Amino acid sequence: MMKRTVWGVLLAAGMVATLSGCDLGSVKAQLVPTSVQDARAQLATQRSPRVDDSSLVSPGTLTVGLSSSTSTAPLVMGNAADEVVGVDVDLAAALAQELGLKVSYVGVSDPSASLGTSCDIVLGVRSSARGSSYAVSGDYAQSAAAFFRKGEAAQATVPDLSGKRVGLQTGSMSETTLRNTGLSMEVRGYPDLNEAFDALAADQVDYVLCDAYSGAFLSRSHKGVSFAGTLDIPVTVGFACSASNATLQSAVSDALAAIQANGVYDIIRLAWVGGLPQLGPSSQIKNIPAPSFTAQENPASAQGTFVEGAPAAGSNAVNF
Repeated sequence: MMKRTVWGVLLAAGMVATLSGCDLGSVKAQLVPTSVQDARAQLATQRSPRVDDSSLVSPGTLTVGLSSSTSTAPLVMGNAADEVVGVDVDLAAALAQELGLKVSYVGVSDPSASLGTSCDIVLGVRSSARGSSYAVSGDYAQSAAAFFRKGEAAQATVPDLSGKRVGLQTGSMSETTLRNTGLSMEVRGYPDLNEAFDALAADQVDYVLCDAYSGAFLSRSHKGVSFAGTLDIPVTVGFACSASNATLQSAVSDALAAIQANGVYDIIRLAWVGGLPQLGPSSQIKNIPAPSFTAQENPASAQGTFVEGAPAAGSNAVNF
């Protein structure tokens, strides 16, 4: 197999397309030692379409659904220029390039109502999700409440956490997750994660608890902050495809496996979450104590619906 040049891999990781008239641009364009337009043109000649148009809602294009109801940085978010950026945007572009297709993005709120009509796949769907009309496969990210602290990366222990000050986003799922354990910590709530991480940098809290990917994204701009383990067992995130479109599901799964093998996926992940390790059961902090109440006794337990996010510079709104 012919190896790609470094600039080609970087471009494949950062290729994006026009959405609702806005040029999304490449978040890593400065890494490409040639014009993005020229590089795209060259890459376009390296692949023949691997998916028949009959499997697509728009000929020659992989139409990707991104959540329009919630956005969790850095999977999908808006930046200061009102552009849609993130892991999912870059990943979709890389998948499309691997398939020899163009890429476009649409906002979706429900995979069942969108797949096969307004889009071909929907990214950011939990692998445990169930839908009679769609299937989820191709794990590419993980979701869990995670602790971050100043210092070298190392998994925290229950004694490390007990009695410590923890900053978190008020109303977040991480707050609910912590409440449903027996950990004794001094909780300090903030309106957003930026302020929580600023408090960590100023030694006003000892830990921040938040979504692992959001925390890894924000920790890149706070020197010396590192991942310290997850509070719960991570769940995987993949893409949803119409259950009746087995051909496309298989093709996208193969394309994801290809970019995970050739390094493109690693470049995308590194660009957004730095050195965050791949999360799994071993990432969970050991021996977390059980709560002293039952779920029925705690009216706030397991009821959170807020999806926490790390606001990018400017706005975190995702506009389609």
